[in-house]
Amino acid sequence: MRRVTSTWFATAFMVCTFSVSAAIEYDIKPPPLQRDSPPVPGPAPLVYGVVQQTTTPVDALNNVVKNLPALENGKRYEVRLEVRELAPVPAPPVPPAP
Repeated sequence: MRRVTSTWFATAFMVCTFSVSAAIEYDIKPPPLQRDSPPVPGPAPLVYGVVQQTTTPVDALNNVVKNLPALENGKRYEVRLEVRELAPVPAPPVPPAP
């Protein structure tokens, strides 16, 4: 048992020694820190934004287009339209009968 233990420790020591010598030999540099990189630019500010919940999406869309502010011609804009069906509102819980 003593021989197995000493062999195990010798093997572990040799593995650690080879690992350290390999790391020093190849001059491994640590990864750059977050503070060293420039900040991530945020999204462009909205020119016009609307969120509406309605049961008549066509009328709501016509109302939004009618209220759109005047924009400059020649500039590039991103226009995004999204219509989603919302889950029905759950019924309120019924209190237990006394």
